[in-house]
Amino acid sequence: MKWAVIVGVLSMIFGILMKAVNSIYFRDWLTFFCEFIPQILFMGGMFGYMIVLIYVKWLTDWSD
Repeated sequence: MKWAVIVGVLSMIFGILMKAVNSIYFRDWLTFFCEFIPQILFMGGMFGYMIVLIYVKWLTDWSD
C-alpha cells in the first residue's frame, strides 16, 4: 500500500513537471508562475514529507 502511494505521488509530480515544460515551451508565464510553482510546492511539502516518513519507517531498525 505504501509503495502504491509513492508511485502515485511520483506520477503526479511527473505530470506537474510536464505542465511546466509545456508552459515554458508555449511561453505561458502566468501558468508557470501561478499554477506550476504553487502546485509543486504543495506536492513537495505535503506528499514529499509523507514519502520521507515512509522511507524512515522502512529504514528504522525496530528490534530492541
